[in-house]
Amino acid sequence: MKSAATLFAILFSITTFQTALAKSLTAEEKKGIQRTIINNIKIKTKARVLENSSIQKTFSAKFYDVTITQHDIAEGSSSAHNRTLVKQGNKFIYLESPTTDEPLPKLFSMLNKQFMLKNQKDAQILEEALDTIYPISTSFGTEDLDKKAIRQEGNQWIFIRGGFFDKLMGFVFQTDSGGRIQSVSYSLNIDG
Repeated sequence: MKSAATLFAILFSITTFQTALAKSLTAEEKKGIQRTIINNIKIKTKARVLENSSIQKTFSAKFYDVTITQHDIAEGSSSAHNRTLVKQGNKFIYLESPTTDEPLPKLFSMLNKQFMLKNQKDAQILEEALDTIYPISTSFGTEDLDKKAIRQEGNQWIFIRGGFFDKLMGFVFQTDSGGRIQSVSYSLNIDG
């Protein structure tokens, strides 16, 4: 108990000291530090268009797979990650990456308004587009890929993208009786 209290006191002192140091920087020092970091970090991007016939049929936006590489000259290290960007009109935006139960209004706004989701063939076209712009990760094995499926429940089309604990996760497209898509959401609570 005594060692926990001592550890807490040390951590509190370090945090307080760091906060005091951060507050004591002048505007000139802050600018100098920022300039030094910016001058020693080089960012490169490499982009490719994500295109296939399914994307052209289902979406009105243009999608790009962008690799962002950050090189720290002072440290001699690099890191890279990928993001999907979308061009709507003359504007580029990040494609939202769903991580919880949520509506996806941006994705909905990118749909081709002429595309109808009426049958299994339409669903397979949409699934192929989703596979391209939201590929299922196999970084930790193929479990999620093995669960991939399409379900129809009335006017609701569910595109399973993997598992989340004892449930499934995926995109949910709600249509009207004619197959026109009314909304898009993501769910982590799909029954298996």
